[in-house]
Amino acid sequence: MASEGIGRKEPLSAVQSVFARKLQSGSPPHAVIVEGPRGSGKRRFALWCAQALLCTSGGDKPCGVCDGCRRVLEGYHPDLHFFGEESTVTVADVRELIRQTGLVPIEGDRSVYLLSRAEKMLSSAQNALLKVFEEPPPGVTIFLLTESRRALLPTVRSRGLTVTMPGLTDEQLYAQLRLTHPRASETELASAVRVAQGSLGEAAAFLEKDAQEACERARDWLDACLSGDVYRLIGSIATGKANRDGLLPVFDVFLRLLSDLLLSRVGGTPVLLREGEAYSLSRRVTKNALARMCGQALVCRERLESNGNVTAALSCFASELCAIAGRTVSRDVL
Repeated sequence: MASEGIGRKEPLSAVQSVFARKLQSGSPPHAVIVEGPRGSGKRRFALWCAQALLCTSGGDKPCGVCDGCRRVLEGYHPDLHFFGEESTVTVADVRELIRQTGLVPIEGDRSVYLLSRAEKMLSSAQNALLKVFEEPPPGVTIFLLTESRRALLPTVRSRGLTVTMPGLTDEQLYAQLRLTHPRASETELASAVRVAQGSLGEAAAFLEKDAQEACERARDWLDACLSGDVYRLIGSIATGKANRDGLLPVFDVFLRLLSDLLLSRVGGTPVLLREGEAYSLSRRVTKNALARMCGQALVCRERLESNGNVTAALSCFASELCAIAGRTVSRDVL
């Protein structure tokens, strides 16, 4: 398993410095909760910490070049263990982790465990983890990587050192996206930066083909609604992926667009749309109508998410939106 690491010669960030001070004190924490949005560098930070803990250099740690650091970097150090890489960590996984923590490290005197996507762990798995958190074996450090520490039980949060990864600046995001998505347009990149709110993972996901198709479809819904073009709205809703998985992302973008228009009407800053565009579009309909559109979109999305009838949900949605736009249409059209 190839991994990414950080060399010692690079300047330490603020979050790295927190752990470095703990390491220098001779008492590294037994549990570290690393919080941050997708793409914020949680895994990279945890691997840097693992290098620091498993480094065999006699000087500053991590040296980045010793056998221990190199094997952490390449992902096959015998005392570095990964959980939750492919699927959510379960109770069975936690029990296996606890079993392993009772074993003597293969090399040196430390073992390091990385649990990814900890926010998706069920309460039962988190409760099982408390055993090792409350009575940590010597020489064991566990990293919980999570997008939100609020998703963790209070008893889990209270027993670990929390490190929050800062999001990237808009300039850093744009520069990174320009390198990784050279075919994206300036408009797409600017929208991705606004939506991501500092998360490289969110920005990259926004630029994926399916996400861009969902954006185009949601924009078509909005344009049809604001223009009062009933038949265009019906055609747009009925066109494209009509299954539940294909529709939910479109509803998410549609709700974001409506939210931007409402924000513009009350003097707020839109997220997905540029300010000038949001201002122009929001003046084509009343605040009350925008709020009602949001309500109907939420109702339809909830019906779809709860496995409601897709055709019935879309028919109701189209009918209600057309009524809000000042026109009527039969619910049997779709």
